Amino acid sequence: MLTIDKMTTNERLFTELTPQQSAACCGGADEFGAIAYSPGNGAAGWSFNYSNRTAAENRALRECESSSGLGDCFVAVWVQNAWASLARASNLAYGWAWNTDKGAAEANALQECSKNGLNCNLVTTIQA
Repeated sequence: MLTIDKMTTNERLFTELTPQQSAACCGGADEFGAIAYSPGNGAAGWSFNYSNRTAAENRALRECESSSGLGDCFVAVWVQNAWASLARASNLAYGWAWNTDKGAAEANALQECSKNGLNCNLVTTIQA
């Protein structure tokens, strides 16, 4: 087992980074996530930590459809090694955003939602 004083700079850096940062910096595996939305009733489904975009999108769609039942779910946003957020308004308008910063993803999703809706609230924020 390594101790801090015996770790190389790269090993120390790798242990202190988030998965997204370590993937970008140090060759870690890419991770994908997705958020799906139903405009008919405001249902949502999401996925994270998938090894490819297609699998992440399919899981999010299945989750959304299991809640919605309307057959109108679509992938609102997908991400690779980043954060994604979905916000929904009381009139079912929605906004989504992605960013490498969680707070920015959430703020931008709320801002996009408020362009067409009132009383926007975050539905989910995922990290992939």
